[in-house]
Amino acid sequence: MPRQRPRRSLRARRVPTVRALRQKLNLTQEEFAKRFHLPLGTVRDWEQGAHRPDKAAQVLLTVIAKDPDAVARALECYCRLHQITAPGHDQISPIRSLSLSPEGRACSPAIL
Repeated sequence: MPRQRPRRSLRARRVPTVRALRQKLNLTQEEFAKRFHLPLGTVRDWEQGAHRPDKAAQVLLTVIAKDPDAVARALECYCRLHQITAPGHDQISPIRSLSLSPEGRACSPAIL
């Protein structure tokens, strides 16, 4: 009897497309980029298919799809702690270090 493979396709989670996610949130490209501290060009490239989100960005998009307000609050906290005045201004990627302050402490247990 042949061995059956697990049905991964049913369990696999799809990363939401940026355009669908943005439209679900009723945001323009500019608003989406600003709210989630992403470069506008990156959002445009993802939507136009010029580039695909890397794994870290895929995780971020998945979390945004589940709780966009929590992501926005966490990013705002990160920017306050690191004294970032404008999204993308210093080219620091909040995707890589959302949860820690400069002293290594979590920003807020309620948010993160």
